[in-house]
Amino acid sequence: MFAQSAPDIVERVLTAAGWTDVHIQPTTVTLRLGGDAHEATDYLANTGIARAVLDTIPGERREEAIEAVSDVLARHQSTDG
Repeated sequence: MFAQSAPDIVERVLTAAGWTDVHIQPTTVTLRLGGDAHEATDYLANTGIARAVLDTIPGERREEAIEAVSDVLARHQSTDG
């Protein structure tokens, strides 16, 4: 799922696709998922992968699981989201 974070894999894929002289440079980006942890949780909970995971959690425990995600996201919240 996160193969694009492995420079050797990216280089191999691009070279196989015909690219030449490939140079990989690490870059840090900010991923803004919402104005706060609750917005980000709402956004993430509606993605395909999250729905698939949430479907494995018994209905009576889903809110607890979603709240746990929100608590973790809150630790990474900045002044702009």
